Amino acid sequence: MPAAQRKPAPGASGGGLARIPEGVRRFAEPFLGDLLARLYPPQDEALNAGVLDGKNVLLCSGTGSGKTLIAELAAIRAVLSKKKVVYITPLRALAGEKHEDFGKYEPAVRSALSIGGLDESDERLGQYDVIFLTTEKLDALMRHRVDWVARTGLLVVDEIHELGSDRGPTLESVIVKFRKTAPKAQVLALSATVGNAEEMAKWLGARLVKSDFRPIPLREGVLVGDEIEFSDGKNRAVPREGEEGLVLDCLKGGHQSIMFLNTRRSAEKSAETMAEVVARHLKPEEKVVLSGLAEQALEALPSPTAQCEKLSACLRSGTAFHHAGLVHSQKVLVEKAFREGFVKFIGATVTLVAGMNLPARMIIIRGLVGWGEDGPRDWPVSLYKQAVGRAGRPTYDTLGESVMVSKSEAEAELLFAKYVNGRSEDIYSRLGAQPILRREALGAIASGFAPTRGALMDFFSSTFYAHQYGDISAIRSTILEVLRELSEWGFVEGGLRGETKGGFAEMGSLGADGDLILTKIGQRVAELYLDPMSARTMLDAMAGEGKAVGTFGYLAMVSGTFEMRLGMSVRACEKDGLWLRAGREAFLTKPPEPWDLEAVDVFLRAVKLSCALEAWMNEKPDREIMEDYGIAPGDLRTKLLNADWVAYSASELAKLSGMRGRASELSKIRMRLEHGVKEELLAIIALPGIGRVKARRLWSAGLRNREAVLTSEKRRLAEIVGEKTAENLLRRNR
Repeated sequence: MPAAQRKPAPGASGGGLARIPEGVRRFAEPFLGDLLARLYPPQDEALNAGVLDGKNVLLCSGTGSGKTLIAELAAIRAVLSKKKVVYITPLRALAGEKHEDFGKYEPAVRSALSIGGLDESDERLGQYDVIFLTTEKLDALMRHRVDWVARTGLLVVDEIHELGSDRGPTLESVIVKFRKTAPKAQVLALSATVGNAEEMAKWLGARLVKSDFRPIPLREGVLVGDEIEFSDGKNRAVPREGEEGLVLDCLKGGHQSIMFLNTRRSAEKSAETMAEVVARHLKPEEKVVLSGLAEQALEALPSPTAQCEKLSACLRSGTAFHHAGLVHSQKVLVEKAFREGFVKFIGATVTLVAGMNLPARMIIIRGLVGWGEDGPRDWPVSLYKQAVGRAGRPTYDTLGESVMVSKSEAEAELLFAKYVNGRSEDIYSRLGAQPILRREALGAIASGFAPTRGALMDFFSSTFYAHQYGDISAIRSTILEVLRELSEWGFVEGGLRGETKGGFAEMGSLGADGDLILTKIGQRVAELYLDPMSARTMLDAMAGEGKAVGTFGYLAMVSGTFEMRLGMSVRACEKDGLWLRAGREAFLTKPPEPWDLEAVDVFLRAVKLSCALEAWMNEKPDREIMEDYGIAPGDLRTKLLNADWVAYSASELAKLSGMRGRASELSKIRMRLEHGVKEELLAIIALPGIGRVKARRLWSAGLRNREAVLTSEKRRLAEIVGEKTAENLLRRNR
């Protein structure tokens, strides 16, 4: 049901309607229809808190309670006041979804989406009214010192609870930078789950609106055997024991379900298991559509992997799985098929928790134990609350249910106590670690917010970290150590006068003395959005052009950076083979000694990833790469994007340091990474409509350069690459 057709939920009120300025109301009504007729309580409260009077507001309310509508109204108000709006989200997909939703206001309001290209100022964005960005993109833009940020009248921060995640330090720093750049701008922060919302609101200088209201009632329960025990005491038996009984229960009511699991393998297995249950409830016309979707899943890659075949088989039976190993087109296919009602069940990892609006009557959670770097850990309550918030969406349903799967009554009691009746955890700043401070300090200097050592201390004194802990005394010495590193690495000059060789100056004497001046190389590292340690490591590795290495040596340098090695793992059975491969290659830096366990782990991860990237560049199909290295197509695409970024950064640093030969080699590697081809195909791969498969066909047919292809006879060309591609190629050459 389109948003404008939504019916007001029971309990909705309209007291805040009077707070909508007449100009905003007149502008919005044609687009929003009866959404403005009656407001949900949290929307009402946000208006009464002054969100359309320019007041900073932190809006914490449940999924589907209308936070986006409040953001849209605030954006309209800002645009009508001739101010720009910046809307940031933690995820690219979420930024894209919000931008698409906002498209209904076009062309009256001009909006833009920018989520990639961290080394560009993207000047075109200055022409738009509302700009949707990821947090990292906004940070990168401010490092390039774009001037339009200062003309912004509203910053919308979606999913602000991400302050407590790995992305938190960047988000924290971006908010500080933004408020210093546009001090009069309004801040509207949105979240579904914040334990210490009062503390966060105080840091933002915002009025807090906190509500437990849900437009669609949610019943939370635990499955024991074949009975769901709900928190309201109204239990219900399901057709059979276990998760299959829950899915059957949904199907008999004509509803859909999503089950969250802890591993990709479990998600895939659940979709396969439920396929037998769901297939018996499909209508003939649904089977026809699903058959077509199954073929699309197979065709997402030139050479389908076992994962593609598994997804295709599930889709034919009305189920699917969803995790980061799928390529983008497969994820979109699954989401769309579920939203349209053809897929009845999805088994998913927690990557599906954030943002996506999918019509699940029931959310099933099996196994609330995740895996971190330090081993198994229980789900946080906040993650549970976000997951169950996916159940019962306003535009699709009238009720939502969430069910945790339990093995016993005793376990069920514990699950009720911890999760159903639990409180979301407080969010704590993660800014204090030295590697994080190193990156954020360089970014603050590059963005113009820390021209002196004292200004840098003032910058960090404005962070959520400082607000939580009262001051930055606990990290002052670490900040000084970071400055010393940046200076020794040649990225920053000045800022260390008065420091003794064996210690730090008296903290009370830190003032405006000690100018911080970025060197050319330091400014470039900041603009490239590269971790300073990664930049220094690559510069040292490439220093001088006397040591010759092949493609693998460059790939190992790129793969060994912090940006690349996350998410990689090496199994014990792989280590000997990786050492053997390493012994056959030349590297830009000496491999570690076997007894340096931490360095060996980083090195072997880099070697394994380099092998996978090399296989891609040598035209190996996804199926072989997945079988040989355990890297799923979706993960490989992510690694390829990151490798391109790091290789580009290394190339830029090499050029700036006078190492033109290194830069040239890295540029060639980037082209091969982009297209997945051997060097011999680079001459023809850039032709329109020519991918790695068609390029190889052309080469094998003797058409081995651009001229040979474009002057070929149409009939012959069509036999090699297809009629349509041949026609397009020859038309361009006319």
